[in-house]
Amino acid sequence: LLREVNQRARQPQFDITFSDFWFQYFEPEIVSVKKHSTRRLYRTLARKHLLSALGRKKLPDISRLEVQQLIGEKHRQGKSPQTLRHLRNLLSNVFGVAVSWSWLNDNPARDIKLPAMERVRKARTLTQDEAERLPEALENPVRLILLMGFLTGLRIGELLALRVEDVDLSRD
Repeated sequence: LLREVNQRARQPQFDITFSDFWFQYFEPEIVSVKKHSTRRLYRTLARKHLLSALGRKKLPDISRLEVQQLIGEKHRQGKSPQTLRHLRNLLSNVFGVAVSWSWLNDNPARDIKLPAMERVRKARTLTQDEAERLPEALENPVRLILLMGFLTGLRIGELLALRVEDVDLSRD
């Protein structure tokens, strides 16, 4: 143990709770610079799942087993595989920041196993007839967004982020 300390292989770990780290450091420094939808997702996940489960625990005392058990508990509660993935990724991000700031030696959310993603419903594409009739049933701006998606192949996030200055009608 002394050899690790003397060789600086083992850094001192900060004695701060998960909740204090979240509110004093992670939220103002990391979450606040994310895009709006990511900020909203992170804050919701933290409030609904993470702060109640891990908030009072000291950051260095949270083990990989504890993180795995938290994910397992949320799975047993019926949370979707996507929610579990978001929880694991957010935890990994939180602990990763603490590691990068030399506050922790290891990221306990690394290598956490998730349940397999299962399709809830079968994917279906529109028939030619449905694709032709759908725009007629919609009003602008939804109709315009749909037609732009059909014609360009852009995803919904790309379409909604599109600005007038992004379009060059003079180019072929």
